Amino acid sequence: MSRANLVVLWHMHQPQYRDPETGRYVLPWTRLHALKDYWGMVEVLREFPNFHATFNVVPSLGIQLEEYASGTFNEPWFALISYQSGHGDSPGDLEWLTSGPASKNWKGSRTLPIINLEPNYEGHLAYQSRKPFDAHAVRRAAYWSLLVTPTAGVAYGAHGVWSWQTTPGVPMNHETTGIAPAWYDAIHFPGSTDMKYLRNFFESLKWWTLRPAQELLANQPGNREAAEFVAAAQSEEEPWVVLYFPVGQKIHLNAEKFPQFAIVRWYDPSRGQWKDGEQALGNSGELTAPDGGDWIAWIGAAASGQHSGSKL
Repeated sequence: MSRANLVVLWHMHQPQYRDPETGRYVLPWTRLHALKDYWGMVEVLREFPNFHATFNVVPSLGIQLEEYASGTFNEPWFALISYQSGHGDSPGDLEWLTSGPASKNWKGSRTLPIINLEPNYEGHLAYQSRKPFDAHAVRRAAYWSLLVTPTAGVAYGAHGVWSWQTTPGVPMNHETTGIAPAWYDAIHFPGSTDMKYLRNFFESLKWWTLRPAQELLANQPGNREAAEFVAAAQSEEEPWVVLYFPVGQKIHLNAEKFPQFAIVRWYDPSRGQWKDGEQALGNSGELTAPDGGDWIAWIGAAASGQHSGSKL
C-alpha cells in the first residue's frame, strides 16, 4: 500500500465585530474564543511534539486579536476579565491555573479585575482521577487564583448548589460530575467555611495592592510537582508579601528581595487562625511550613504590621 501524506489545517475565521463608525466592539466572540479555543488548540500540540498542524487566521480575525492583545480594544461594557479553570486535577490542569494565560497576561495596558468564576467545585468529581474535590482542593484553587493575578476575587461552587438539587442525584445533562447532595446539605460543605476564613484573611490586608511576585522564590516546588506550586504576591505600596503553601514544605526565597529583619507570621486557612508568635526570616531565605497542611505566610518588615495599614 502506498503511503499517504496527511495535512491538518485549522482555518480560524471571525467577521469584524468592531463598528467602523464608533470603533466599539458590538459582540464578544473573538475575545471569548481567543481566551479559550484559539490558545488552547495550539497549546494542546505541546503534548504531541511529533504531530504537526497548520493554523490559518483570516485577516479580520488577526486584526481583532492584535487589538485585544495590545489592550487597545473598545468595549465600554467590558468591566472585568473572567475565566474558568474548571474541574480537572491532572498536572496539566493545575499548571494551567498557576502558570497559564491568566497568570501571564495581566500586565496589559488595560487594567481590569481578573476573576476565576469556576475553580474546583467542592464535591464535584475531577475529570481525571474521578475523585470528588475536597475542601483542601477548593482552598488550593481559590488561593492560587487570588495570588497568580492581581487580587480581585474568586468564586466558590459546591456540587448540589450549582445544579440546585432539591434531592440527591446526578445533575441533569452532567452525568460525569457524580451524585450531588441536595442544595440544603451542600451549603454545609467545609469548604464554604474555609471561604469565610479566606475572606477574613484578605480583608485584614490592603489586598488591592497585591501583585504576583513569583520572582521572590529562589526555587519553585511547582516545577517539580504541579500540586506543590507556591504562589507569591507582594504589596505595591508597602513592604509585605503573601505566600500560599498548598502542602507543608520547605522553600528557599531570594532573601535579598526582603526587608532587613523581616518577620514571618503563619495563617492556617483550614481553621481561620493565626499561629501564635512570629519568626525571623533568616539570611539563607529558607522557610518551612509549620506542618504538612496548607499554610499562608505573611512576611514583612518588623514594624509593617503596625504601620502598613493592615490589621495584622
